[in-house]
Amino acid sequence: MFVPPKIAVVNEVVFYHSASKTLIITDSAFNFDRTFPLVTQLAARVPGSYEVLKPSWLEKIAVKDKQQLQASILRILRWDFERVIMAHGQIVDSRAKEKLERGYQWLLE
Repeated sequence: MFVPPKIAVVNEVVFYHSASKTLIITDSAFNFDRTFPLVTQLAARVPGSYEVLKPSWLEKIAVKDKQQLQASILRILRWDFERVIMAHGQIVDSRAKEKLERGYQWLLE
């Protein structure tokens, strides 16, 4: 379990299960697709979050300390995970680390 320092209006706790190589998150990223109701699909398309594992645009504006968030994401990306389970969206079973890194590209550049 990793509890990043308070870097935004909300706090996020991230769990890593090494035996299954699974990252478990709640609100730090979403992955909505066609299996969700049409309203959810439309809401995800507006900020470009449809069928993409990435944080909400709200996270970008809620971040108080971008450098701390970047350090936390880099720490998470060092873990050996292949799968991401999140509270909001479809489970990502393949190339999960690559997809999460791409979703946070705005922060890592």
